[in-house]
Amino acid sequence: MGTLNMQQATTSISAVQIAHNIEKRRLFIEKPQSQAHVTNMKDAPIYKTRPAVPQRAQNQDRTPLLKGEPVKEVKIILAGNVGSGKSTAIRAISEIPVMGSDAKAIERNALHNKESTTVSIEYGMAYLDNSNLHIYSTPGQRRFDFMADVLCKGAHGMVVMIDNGCRDPLNEMDYYLHQHGRFLQNYPGIIAITHFDDNNTDTSLLDYSTYLLKHGLACPVVSLDARNILEVKQVLMNLLLQIGDFKTGKKRA
Repeated sequence: MGTLNMQQATTSISAVQIAHNIEKRRLFIEKPQSQAHVTNMKDAPIYKTRPAVPQRAQNQDRTPLLKGEPVKEVKIILAGNVGSGKSTAIRAISEIPVMGSDAKAIERNALHNKESTTVSIEYGMAYLDNSNLHIYSTPGQRRFDFMADVLCKGAHGMVVMIDNGCRDPLNEMDYYLHQHGRFLQNYPGIIAITHFDDNNTDTSLLDYSTYLLKHGLACPVVSLDARNILEVKQVLMNLLLQIGDFKTGKKRA
């Protein structure tokens, strides 16, 4: 019993150290040079598997939208179950090499049969709508849930990603609603459902929306191909609009 407690304590300390180190390292990252902007959905890269080397997102002109307007610093959390595409999404959109690590999966997803999964916090950065997005992805395995609580401190918004092809996607969403319910009640959030095209399931976007309303949450529900840069960018843009409205007190219909 003493050995087990010592291992748990060591894991907790390591998680806090990882979060601290990532936060320190990101302050010294140089901004990448601008690249050609993707204007056609067909031009958006589609990754069939996670790239071995993180792909750099299509960048934009970093000139402020309004002269003299400062660039905003926004912290966003990606949460969700194993196989939902959090790592794929952050690698697709990040303009810097993603910080994080994988290890052999313990909680195996029956449909995706992942051999590895993220066991530490992942961090990437992207520029969108005059904002520097600092994007943190939480581990999918539930034994690392305590790390998500550390990450949520100071966050402006959250995207909860759910794999529609898992055994019980509504139950998975319910789990993350309970875990992050307090945050989603007080800050902007989006539910992004992945793997719609990969699996034939009876669960629709309307089912997710209805489930949310029954539990007192009115978060937008969208489908997402986490491999597609433009789709990831659109979800983050929608979240930025929510964050802007949240700060100014506006409400959208």
